[in-house]
This record gives sequence, C-alpha cells and structure tokens, in this order.
Amino acid sequence: MLETLRSNTELFTTRKLRMFSVNTSCKQPSRSERVFLMSRSDEHSLWKAAKEETGLNITPQRLREWFCSEMLSLGVPDSYIDAFCGRVPKSILAKHYTDYSPERLKQIYEHANLKVFD
Repeated sequence: MLETLRSNTELFTTRKLRMFSVNTSCKQPSRSERVFLMSRSDEHSLWKAAKEETGLNITPQRLREWFCSEMLSLGVPDSYIDAFCGRVPKSILAKHYTDYSPERLKQIYEHANLKVFD
C-alpha cells in the first residue's frame, strides 16, 4: 500500500510540475492532462485502504496541509509552495517575473531537503 502511495506521489509530482509549466490558467485539465488517471471511486478506495492499513486519517487535504507547513518551516517562499500545490499565482510580479520552470521548482524542492519517506 505504501509503495502504491509512494509511486503515485512521484507520478503526481512529475506530472504536476509539467502541467504547471505548460498550463497556468484556471481551466480544468483535459482527460489526457489529468494527474491521476483513476476514477474518483478508485481514488476514494485507495485513501480508505491507506486509512485502514495505517490507522491514520490520511486525506489529500491533510497531506497538502502538512506539505505546505513543512516547506514553509524550511524557508521556501509562499509563491513556490503555491506552485508545488498547483495554485496559479495571483500577483503580476509572481505571474510574470518568477521562474516556475520545472527545473527551478525541482532545485527549490531539493534545496529544502524535505524527506517524506526514509
């Protein structure tokens, strides 16, 4: 189960970075651009199984909150945390003058040295 979560996390990060660099609008991604190719019921079953296996109330929202808190405590700027979470920047400065390329986001993530799995 944890191996499935780990591989989905890696897939999510790779696709999310690629999607963010290509599509910074607020439109819903097309079917071919979707991060998770599974149905909502499959996704729900995966999270339910993780909860039953670990005894922890694991949800995407809790993981996102944890990730944002950890990155903030490691000194990552808000605008980059928003980019990691797939949020489009609102300010003109952030939209046009901040480097959100996948290479830059990867560099920031690696510099933060956040460890999810040991």
